[in-house]
Parts: sequence; C-alpha cells; structure tokens
Amino acid sequence: MQKIVSGQLKAVDDAVVLDWPGGCNGGVGVQLDGTFVGTVVVEGTINGTTWVALKPSPIDTDVAAASFTAKAIVKAQVVGLTKVRVRCSAYTSGTIEVTINGMENY
Repeated sequence: MQKIVSGQLKAVDDAVVLDWPGGCNGGVGVQLDGTFVGTVVVEGTINGTTWVALKPSPIDTDVAAASFTAKAIVKAQVVGLTKVRVRCSAYTSGTIEVTINGMENY
C-alpha cells in the first residue's frame, strides 16, 4: 500500500502530516523542494500526541541527519508509527514544498 501527501511550509511549526491508522509496516520517502531559508525536521508518533524526531538519510548516502536546510530527498523506516510529519522548526523566508510518500514493506 502507498500513501502520498503534500503541502507547503511557510512558518515555524507548519507541518505536513501523513496519517497511517493502525501503524505502518514500512518506510517513507520525503522530498523537500522550493526556494526557502529555513529548517525542517521529520518526526513520528505512535499515540498521535507525542512526536519524536526521526533521523532520515538522504537517498544518495546512509548518513542520517536530524534536520534539513535545503532541497533534498530523504528516506526513513517508520515501522509501527501511526503518523509521520515534516515540520518547519526554523523559518526566515520562502516556501518549503513537501511531499511524503509512505510505503509498506520498505
């Protein structure tokens, strides 16, 4: 099964959320695009309330990162999580275009 959501981040704490009721058994790919000055983090939750930072890695390397400040495509395993979000943690200007692609059996 595959789920895709997209949206824009234009302020601190704006977020794009992928909802996976029952829990995911796979991974997500996240694409960050646009012209912006800001920082985004990828976070996950099981209970829908407490969000924890994930450390996805860019597709061209296996070096995990806690945050991103430029265009990127990253991947993360999210087994058991019910929601994954990309949240703007710092913002100066521009629009951050976000697409989250959730996939079973990552």
